[in-house]
Amino acid sequence: MYKIKPHGLKIYQNIPNPKDPKWSFCFNDVPLFINMSTNEHNALKSRNLGHDLIFVINPRENFDVVASIETKSGQLIRHKIRMRVVSFNNSPISDNFGFYGDNENLEWKQYQLKEDGIERPDQCPFKSNKCDDQQIYSTKPL
Repeated sequence: MYKIKPHGLKIYQNIPNPKDPKWSFCFNDVPLFINMSTNEHNALKSRNLGHDLIFVINPRENFDVVASIETKSGQLIRHKIRMRVVSFNNSPISDNFGFYGDNENLEWKQYQLKEDGIERPDQCPFKSNKCDDQQIYSTKPL
């Protein structure tokens, strides 16, 4: 299932790559959702949490259990959250928001949302350039 690499890193195989809607960044075998917030966000006030770069990290299952695309209640919860974000930001919801696993969604694009004047990478910022598209690093200690 995995290969051991130097420094205690595991390379997980058979995990879809960031270009696949089923991909999620993992740490210690836990799929995560990451929100990258920076003071450069002006229009997206919900992504500006102060003077520094801040990573808000949640287990993926928090979203999938409470606000699953598979259930009406999950869809309603996400809709309510997104409408609150629209109200707080005083701007439309980002076109990068989606549901995990939806064929039209790439999870990593939600990590750092687009905004005029803010540079965003063209590929997942957490993908190691030392592995091919089928291998993602995890820092789980051995």
